[in-house]
Amino acid sequence: MHALTALHEAGALRVSCSESRPALEGRRLARKLAGLEIPVTCYSDAAIAEALTDADAVAVGADAIGPAWFLNKTGTRMLAASAWQRGVPVYVVASRDKFVSAAVADRLVVREGAASEVWEDPPGGVTVRNPYFEPIPLELVTTVISDIGLLGAAMLPDVCASMQSDLSVLDA
Repeated sequence: MHALTALHEAGALRVSCSESRPALEGRRLARKLAGLEIPVTCYSDAAIAEALTDADAVAVGADAIGPAWFLNKTGTRMLAASAWQRGVPVYVVASRDKFVSAAVADRLVVREGAASEVWEDPPGGVTVRNPYFEPIPLELVTTVISDIGLLGAAMLPDVCASMQSDLSVLDA
């Protein structure tokens, strides 16, 4: 939100976002941005790549950044890959506390939600999965915008290696 507000203050800004199921964070973001008189188009999660038609850039957050990937809401990988294919730069906005060492990255578990959030009563023989997050390869990232500076994807393994590798937090 801080980055988008700063961009808006610097000049014209138009935002496209997805609804971000299941918690609908994208809808909340759209409401806040519209309150600041920033034009917003909200897409379903599956349709967000359609916004790339007129996009100058893609900016996404990260729940974690490891040496080879960043973790974000499911659907981000599709958006980043579509942007890369179209030559649209992908920027990840994250604070330093999101960077994790390889040892911690290897231990992270991608959370899944209840299958009933997708399909309440599927027929026999149908398995429903509801992953909330997914790893996105750093090869799809142009730059990480962070409180420690602008970081190219090639710099991220070294930044992650400098992070504390204390696994005791994960073992608790």
